[in-house]
Amino acid sequence: MSNENKVSMEHTLDFLNKFYSNYNCVVCGSNDWTTSDNLYELRKFNFGEISVQNSAIIPIVPVMCKNCGNTHLVNAILAGAIESRTKIGVQNGDK
Repeated sequence: MSNENKVSMEHTLDFLNKFYSNYNCVVCGSNDWTTSDNLYELRKFNFGEISVQNSAIIPIVPVMCKNCGNTHLVNAILAGAIESRTKIGVQNGDK
C-alpha cells in the first residue's frame, strides 16, 4: 500500500479534538466521544444493486457519543484521514 492510500488517524484525531472537544451531544448532553479505527463509505442508493461506475463515494469517519450512541458521520477527506482521490491522481474505477 502506498503512503497516499494510508489512513491518518493522527490527523483525524486532531480534527475531532478541534471540533468535538467542546461539543455536547444534542441527544444526551454528554461530551464523551469516540471514533473507529476504520473508515466507511457512503454511496448513492441504487435499490439493492451495487454500481461503482460513475458513482460518487463519500469516505466517512463515524463519531459516536459514548453515553447514548448518537452517531455523526464526518467526511474522512475533510477530517484529514485520507487525501482526495482526485488530489492524488486516482480516477473513478482505478485502484
